[in-house]
Amino acid sequence: MKIIIKVYIILSFILFTSFVKADQIFFDNFNDGVSGWSYSGSINLEDDYGLVPYSVRLGRDGVLTRSFSTIGWKDVEIGFFLGARSLEDFESCVVEISSDGGDQWTEVKSLGNGEDNADMHWELLSSPSYDNNPDIQIRYRANVSSYSYDHCYAEDVSINGLPLGVASCEEEVSINDIFSDYIHNYDPLNGDGTNVRFVLTSNILNGNSVPTSPVNSQFGFSLPTNAAPPIHQFNGRLQLINESTSGSFLELQDDYDYTDGDDDTRKHLPEFDFNFIQSGSHIIPERRGIIISDHPDWEYIIEPGRVWSEVNDNGKSRAAIPFSLKQKNANCIHNGLMTFLFDDSSISSVYFQITSETCAYYSFDMWGLLEAQYTPQLILNSTEIASEHQRHQSMRMPQKPISSLASDYPGTNTNEFGSSEVPNITIFGVIVDGTHYVGGCETRYGTHPYCDSLRVPSYSTSKTALASVGAMRLEKIYGNFFDQYISDLVPEAASDPQGDFIGVTVNNALDMATGNYTLSGYFDDESSNDSNGFFLPETHAEKINFAVTQYPRQSTPGTQMRYHTSDTFLVMAAEQKFYENQVGSCGDVFDDVIVEDVWKPLGFDLGSLTTGRTYDPIQQPLGGLGSTFVRDDVAKIGKFLGVDHGRINNEQILDPDQLAASKFGTSSDPGLSWITTGLYNNSFWGLNKGTAAGCSGLFVPYMSGFGGISIVMAPSGIIYYYFSDGYSVNWNRAFAEAEDIRSSCISSRPDAPSNLEVITETEEELTLRWTPPSTPINVMRFRVFRDGQLMAITSGNEWTDDSYVSGEDYDYYVESLNVIGWTSFNRSELNYRSITETVPSLPIGGFFIISAVILLIGSYYQKLLKKTN
Repeated sequence: MKIIIKVYIILSFILFTSFVKADQIFFDNFNDGVSGWSYSGSINLEDDYGLVPYSVRLGRDGVLTRSFSTIGWKDVEIGFFLGARSLEDFESCVVEISSDGGDQWTEVKSLGNGEDNADMHWELLSSPSYDNNPDIQIRYRANVSSYSYDHCYAEDVSINGLPLGVASCEEEVSINDIFSDYIHNYDPLNGDGTNVRFVLTSNILNGNSVPTSPVNSQFGFSLPTNAAPPIHQFNGRLQLINESTSGSFLELQDDYDYTDGDDDTRKHLPEFDFNFIQSGSHIIPERRGIIISDHPDWEYIIEPGRVWSEVNDNGKSRAAIPFSLKQKNANCIHNGLMTFLFDDSSISSVYFQITSETCAYYSFDMWGLLEAQYTPQLILNSTEIASEHQRHQSMRMPQKPISSLASDYPGTNTNEFGSSEVPNITIFGVIVDGTHYVGGCETRYGTHPYCDSLRVPSYSTSKTALASVGAMRLEKIYGNFFDQYISDLVPEAASDPQGDFIGVTVNNALDMATGNYTLSGYFDDESSNDSNGFFLPETHAEKINFAVTQYPRQSTPGTQMRYHTSDTFLVMAAEQKFYENQVGSCGDVFDDVIVEDVWKPLGFDLGSLTTGRTYDPIQQPLGGLGSTFVRDDVAKIGKFLGVDHGRINNEQILDPDQLAASKFGTSSDPGLSWITTGLYNNSFWGLNKGTAAGCSGLFVPYMSGFGGISIVMAPSGIIYYYFSDGYSVNWNRAFAEAEDIRSSCISSRPDAPSNLEVITETEEELTLRWTPPSTPINVMRFRVFRDGQLMAITSGNEWTDDSYVSGEDYDYYVESLNVIGWTSFNRSELNYRSITETVPSLPIGGFFIISAVILLIGSYYQKLLKKTN
């Protein structure tokens, strides 16, 4: 994953949080000038004059106009960016739209003095008058008086819609069932509220003084041991006041000169205006996941917190809420906490601080005391929100501190995990036999008190957990997805004049083996500044254009590994189109396939069910970065892929053969070399750890992310992960210690499967399912026999007999097979016997009724015969 080097102001925008599918009708980023536009007055197209690269600068009397046709389209949306700089009180930058060929104009966006801070502002508009219209016109106009200093800026004009005759995509609002174990007074507290508090006392929160530096995270925000139940109920709207001008900021690392001594939008919180509900001692935000706003730099992610009371808070209740700031169009996560006092109608000031992050190139402390407003009000679906929160908490993997490994597995040196070989760790953990041993969560001011809610970025682990998982799910549901050609599913690839993606399959792109590259090293293209042409733009059109045109064909697809995040972007575009071809244009592969079929059933945190998308109506998931997780998610995805082999509750969710190849267990698809001891396959990395494990040729699969993120899936069934920002990807000592707990080397025959059963049966086929052994060693397969004859070898735990004959009897059995060809001594057997249809017995009353009916039918036919004779 390439560092995103921001060399200009990040564009700001407002984006709808609801997902609305749309097709692109027109897009222009002005990279090729203003061809097709009419203009007059002061217009400058030179890149040096743009507010962002290639934006058009309009000076005095500058006007930029274009006409469009939307004939054949409905649900049309017009989007654009508008910027301004150095305006006076009487000046403005204006965008107007005409839906009658230019006779009448409607002002749809205007920036004046005070909105001229060199930020680009996004606007997205829709109107029935835009649909099926032969002449829609958009006009930028600079109402400024100076030739030298006062300017307006145009950028990224897009028109999107749906073809006439295609059903509109209506957002589905689901009302969740109430959790069967729902508790009204959730997680009750039993203390008496006595607490000796030295930081963030009621006096401070009531505004009597402001801390001059961040406070200890535990002392300031954690739930005290003797906390009493909250006295009041928080249900309503929480607004912070003067976020954009208040607070303190201390820069610690800034590799790309984002901030200096001057004030900057990065040094302040975005506008905070959100609803919360209370469930027992928990306070829960109404909105979860990535929350996009018009702040130029930050997006919020808000987590559930705790509510309690203390005797020294003067009859008020106290709340603490974890939150994070996510860098826009990137994946850095900065972790924060806020706290306040409240009663039934009022609130104290809100203290906040940010003192930790997972961000290798930008770190800071931010803190302050802000005035706030609390508006009590009824929150719709508050019971459902609380129920979903409780359901998720009940689904967390069993957890113990990392120190418990030494007692559960005597002789384990727990110091070998975590910071012993990796600097700047945020979280780390080890999963053994379904138990999650956790560590980390340190901030610059003590341990984070809500580590289960501490959010971390995915970066390129999204390539595995999102893009690759989505591809393997589509392969499992529909078949033949991996062999699809990119050019058949991505129109931009098909129309590329160079045709570099002709003959490139989805499988090739997941392997980073498209055959298209510029530099010779496996990571050289990604680490060059040229890749900023993919990372910096925010629209689908710009990213897909880079992905298709940037790298020329140099080798046969499938033969050379060259790492490009843009290739994963193409995979996501292909997944989306393939899925639309199956279910219609309203389908969304991330929401419907990845989230609904995999992440939700695994029990991912509710705040993890969104991801980075392009900032336009297409909203394509990035795939190669953009998701965020909490540590329970990380443990679950590692176990799902590394131990359960793509199964949830013993049901095969992912295509088993592609997943086996991903974990370097398939001789026919071994993966491609990136170094002499490393392989890459389907967005999984692999390293030869045979020497450390004690057996030759042992490739250990792992997920990797920018800055120092690893999720290691040892063939022994032990998972180890860490999220850091010290640029280290080392896990040698941790793997060696995991091998002491259980070896990945095969020293015995595999265990046998169990519970062989028929799960579906029709006239044409019969499907079997079995339970794999609980502790898989290396990638296991299964041999399926019918009447003593080998019928199949499969990586999954299901097999369909499509040559079965209805009514026949069969004897089936399944045995385990490991990667070196050893089979289990025992096997799981099923004696299938067809059921002969018999006439069911009837009670005496039924017998007489049937007899009477037969006599009546016989009498009728006798009369009929007499008439015919």
